[in-house]
Amino acid sequence: EGVKGVVSKPIRGAERNGFEGFAKGIGKGLLGLLVKPVIGTTDFLTDTLIGVKGAVESTDSASYLNVHNQIRPRRALYGRDRIIRPYRIDDASAATIQARSCLGGEEYYAHVDMVKKVALMSVNRLLILSEDGKEVLRLHF
Repeated sequence: EGVKGVVSKPIRGAERNGFEGFAKGIGKGLLGLLVKPVIGTTDFLTDTLIGVKGAVESTDSASYLNVHNQIRPRRALYGRDRIIRPYRIDDASAATIQARSCLGGEEYYAHVDMVKKVALMSVNRLLILSEDGKEVLRLHF
């Protein structure tokens, strides 16, 4: 809202509670004018630092297997046509791992979670990774 709130809050307050609401609305509008830019700046800095932290942590060889530091991995889009299906956390996690592996940039197709390995299939390749993130097998088809 920012500057808009300086005008809209007093008007809304006056409509609801007359002069008293108008006075409160001026206070709320001015407070919002001061506070909202600070909140926006801190959100920007927080998001930037989260990105930096992720970049620093991704230098570890197996770090791309760790997708649990995200609140929710982004939705997997399937195949060449990038089909949207109902959200599944296991597919989203596998697609995130694939994007961080040598298959990054290829369309996610499917995955198989094996006991100590995971098989990731893109439209063009199959990749099997061990639990520590090392490549066990890569096939191109």
